Amino acid sequence: MLKLTALSQSTQPANLGAARRPVRRLLLNAAARVGLQNTVLRIESMPSDTVLVATLIILTGSGLAVLLSASYFYGERVFDDPLRFFRRQVLWVALGVLAAAVGGAVKL
Repeated sequence: MLKLTALSQSTQPANLGAARRPVRRLLLNAAARVGLQNTVLRIESMPSDTVLVATLIILTGSGLAVLLSASYFYGERVFDDPLRFFRRQVLWVALGVLAAAVGGAVKL
């Protein structure tokens, strides 16, 4: 989540970094269109996206529960392994979490 804060020109940060420059330019153009030429908008990220992460965990957990419930007896009957599909899905969830962690650690 992003929070926009209006600042005067004197409190403008010296360097916003290369990744934020296009966004800053876009925001300044939008501010000029609405008559805020002497205002600089600073993008501040919120402390955390706990709602998003909690929703993701709940949906992934309930998806795994539904998969286990639906495939337990089929896996036991056909493959003699009731947890076959569940284990494979947990492996892919773990790989997805690892990829998300690596992607989140990479600086833009």
